[in-house]
Amino acid sequence: MPATPDEPEDLLTRLQGMAPPASSSGPADLLAALNSGPTPKRKAADDEEELDETVTGFRARAKREQERYLAATDSEYWCAPCFWTAQAHAAFVAALPVPAVDSRWIDGLELAAALDIPVDPEQAEPEEPEEVDVLAALQALAPTSSGMSSEDLLAQLQADALPDPLAGIEYTGNLAVDSLAELTTLAAALRAADERCERGRLVTDSPFWVVLWFPLRAHKDAFLKAINMLAFGDKYIDGHRLADVLDIELPAAPPADTEGR
Repeated sequence: MPATPDEPEDLLTRLQGMAPPASSSGPADLLAALNSGPTPKRKAADDEEELDETVTGFRARAKREQERYLAATDSEYWCAPCFWTAQAHAAFVAALPVPAVDSRWIDGLELAAALDIPVDPEQAEPEEPEEVDVLAALQALAPTSSGMSSEDLLAQLQADALPDPLAGIEYTGNLAVDSLAELTTLAAALRAADERCERGRLVTDSPFWVVLWFPLRAHKDAFLKAINMLAFGDKYIDGHRLADVLDIELPAAPPADTEGR
């Protein structure tokens, strides 16, 4: 189709005429824009450096959050030394250089500071877990004078259960009456068990105990590790052995009950 007198024959001129009047781009501007390359990118080294700083920051924050979570949810921040008799319990509490609230609750950090025992949480997490002979640790809970051999201990662990104290209850069908009868029977059975023998097989079965509490599990583990008690338990421990370590003299333990459970 031939061009009319009002239309230019050059295609580039026709395209430029189709552009908005406000546009001031000429042929040179269009060619420069087409020939220009993409916007220069940042150096890879700068990106890696910024990424490393970001990752390091997130990792540090995640570690702090994990530590806060463990501190808030971990209940293993205490240990309970147990004693054979009430006299031994009282003697231990009286000999401590720090007060025991209600003769029961002892601030572990105050005790460690008073006895100059280092409590460093960083030292409470060894690179490899220590291997502990569970049988030997349990056997060590009893004094050597009790004659507790490994065979005796295994027999004790495999002993038949005591008779069910609730077997003789005559139930009436009334929840309140039957519950009271069960509680009364259980209380009588527990009191009879305490009166039947002077001492059980293990000191951790004793009702005479104190609690050492710490801010974190790591402080408790560091305390027990510093006095070489961690291998013998980290919750219920032999108070007589702890007294020996702390140079606290206690009354002699009663003879072992060879028939007690």
